[in-house]
Order: sequence, then structure tokens, then C-alpha cells
Amino acid sequence: MGEPLGKRIRRLRLARGMSIYDLAREAGVSAPFVSHVETGRSWPGERTMRALARALNVTPASLTELRLTRNTQARLQKDPELLLAVAAALRNRQLRKRILDALKTR
Repeated sequence: MGEPLGKRIRRLRLARGMSIYDLAREAGVSAPFVSHVETGRSWPGERTMRALARALNVTPASLTELRLTRNTQARLQKDPELLLAVAAALRNRQLRKRILDALKTR
């Protein structure tokens, strides 16, 4: 099972010895917002995702990797309409485009 975005950001932040305030300052966002992202209550937009990645010294793609369980992958492969609904709900345009491009190649 994949690691949720918030947990991934928290793990990277702690591995770098950064506080929530350090990361917020480096990324140009508020500390409460970072806390909300880490706990899954908020999802950063594309620009903020890039700023968080830069502050953590990683690529934005490494923060937004789509990791699905085998069961979820199988369900999505069997139901393209569900996959389209998931893709449409994603706020991350790059990830949404990757999913839609993958559907076109089916």
C-alpha cells in the first residue's frame, strides 16, 4: 500500500530535521497549512506542491507518485468509468494527465 502524501511530506520533513515552521517558511506557506497537508485535511495546489518539494529538496513528482494496492489497480483496470472519475477528481494536473493518457492507450 502506498504512503499518503501528507505522511510522505512529514517523513521527508523529519528526515531533514525540519519543524513544521521551517518547512512552511521555506515553502512560503503557513504552518497550519503544512499541518493540514500532513494530516490529510488539505491538499496543496500545483504551485504549492512545487514549493514544498523544493523546500524538501525532492522533485514534485516524487511527492505525488500514485501508489495503489493491487486490489485497487485491478478495480480501476476493470472499470474505466471509475478511473475517469478518479482522474477528474484529482487536483494535480500532471497526475490527472498521466491517468488520462494511460486510458487513451488502452
